[in-house]
Amino acid sequence: MAAGVLVDFPSMGSACFFPSLESLLRDSTSRFLAAVSAAPDPDLTNFRSLFSRVLTTYPDPPLEAVWFFSALTFHDAPDDLRSILHLLSAFTASSPAAAKPLALLAPVVSELFHSAKPRREIEALVEAVLSYISICSSRPAGGEVNADAGRLLPGFGELVKVWSVRNSRDRCPFQVLFPLVGDEARRELMKDGCSVTFLAGVVVAEAFLLRLCLKVQGVAGVPRSELQKELRIWAVSSISVFQNQQFFGVLLNMLVNPPLPVYSLLVCVPFQSMYHVVAGNINT
Repeated sequence: MAAGVLVDFPSMGSACFFPSLESLLRDSTSRFLAAVSAAPDPDLTNFRSLFSRVLTTYPDPPLEAVWFFSALTFHDAPDDLRSILHLLSAFTASSPAAAKPLALLAPVVSELFHSAKPRREIEALVEAVLSYISICSSRPAGGEVNADAGRLLPGFGELVKVWSVRNSRDRCPFQVLFPLVGDEARRELMKDGCSVTFLAGVVVAEAFLLRLCLKVQGVAGVPRSELQKELRIWAVSSISVFQNQQFFGVLLNMLVNPPLPVYSLLVCVPFQSMYHVVAGNINT
């Protein structure tokens, strides 16, 4: 962002100016991580006040600012994933395009993967995520080029740490936040200036694979042939609904470069059928 960020605080009768949103996020991320590491329950009031004002300065708040603000909310109630899903989706409810609303969901999908909640509760939330993805995927592509042509800020990698700190255990933050896609997709996300559309495709792929894993885990005792048939029907229908070229590209790359990160959980999945469906969607 070329212009600076002016944040007004009416109750204080003052305003704060930041040279750029990127500089604000870098500084805030550093302070947030320091506060979280220093105390189990740090006082994040100042962060909330600042970023609630930052968000109001934009008619369509940047993804990075929304992620940071939602991370503050999640830190206070880490078990309330449904509220975070509603919060993230609300910020882009009026967006004419699909990429940004989808990209915003990355932290929710990651937290669902790492969650220790009962499987039924996780399944319900994953279904809610997939329903939201389906709604976004049905939006006309007319506004896609202009609305989502932007790229992630150079400080995006630091922001990933904010959402991965709870589950990092000394692992790469990108591996924590994007646990289901392959290394190639993560390397692309680590590049400066990665596109929002690519991030959106990764999020759709992760949500798709997470639901697939849950389906496999929840059908103990079902004959393999019957399970394969059920999974094939679900996978093919879902892939057809998610009309997202970046998703097709990410998933196709994973299918032709085995093993999948979650291959051990998906031994019953008919990957050949999935490959043909994905390849067919890319070519149409």
